[in-house]
Amino acid sequence: MIPLFRKLKTGDILITTTQYPLIQHFGVVIIEGNKTFVYHCIPSRNVTHDTLIDFLSNRELVAVRTTNTPAFKIQKRFKSIQHKRYNAVNFNCIHVAEFLTSPDLSLN
Repeated sequence: MIPLFRKLKTGDILITTTQYPLIQHFGVVIIEGNKTFVYHCIPSRNVTHDTLIDFLSNRELVAVRTTNTPAFKIQKRFKSIQHKRYNAVNFNCIHVAEFLTSPDLSLN
């Protein structure tokens, strides 16, 4: 899997397995210098970020979707939603990934 890490770009959406069958988890890649982070949302920590290694420590990577969203947009949007609480229906990891990477999306 190491070669894949070298191909990841800021703005890529990672889609992974979870502990629940048929449920996937989404996160957005941010590369800062030589470190790779993933912004995502989970019930225990709400909107958060982890290193790529920590993000994948208990998940299997299923797919990578490229968005080409610039880092400054992702970081600005991340800061604007850090206070939001996880909600399985209205504010989950898919909502966060789409909000962070979509050019014209707003999140109330």
